[in-house]
Amino acid sequence: MKYWDTVWDKKDVEEYRQYILGYQNIDNGMVREFLKHNCRIVCDAACGFGANSMILLSHGFDVWGFDFSEDAVWITKELLEPYGIRKEQFKTASLFRTEYPGHFFDAVAVRAALDHLCVDEFWRALREMKRITKENGLLYASFDPLEQDDLKLGHRVLDDGSFLYTDESRKGLLFHYYSDEEIQEAFRCYKILDWETDARGSRHLVITF
Repeated sequence: MKYWDTVWDKKDVEEYRQYILGYQNIDNGMVREFLKHNCRIVCDAACGFGANSMILLSHGFDVWGFDFSEDAVWITKELLEPYGIRKEQFKTASLFRTEYPGHFFDAVAVRAALDHLCVDEFWRALREMKRITKENGLLYASFDPLEQDDLKLGHRVLDDGSFLYTDESRKGLLFHYYSDEEIQEAFRCYKILDWETDARGSRHLVITF
């Protein structure tokens, strides 16, 4: 987790400001399924600089969020307050312990974060996402592809197959690649409502708890 403290820095907020508008009004499987199932209150888990929050906000959802990095949360608040988010609805927390009440959200969105956990942590995070989501609520999750740089950059392989990077550009980053079959197995107890694979090879799915 310490890696993410090096990724986000308040001094970079103006750099992110020029990108955030590009996420307005994006229409994707997450948005369509959340609207279709009348979701209203949505949590952006591991919000980063607020890109996914902007997508959700621009479609009228009541967006809450959190991130492990205090700077990421600060950046998200700074960028999105002019577009209607309430700063008190974003906080610093982990995927394992959000401290939200049980069954609080209609849906949870977690983009490009579950595969940056080791396998045991993945299951802990998934249980926490289910705990804070209403019965029959939705989860959007995305999983990155395995690219050449992932293999070339210095890393060591953990017992569960996760990569822990030692290369300076990614030092401390953990990445666990999930094949399509492994994703299907991970969510076999739930109904998959939507599955999209983008041009880069990232898998985007929406499931119902």
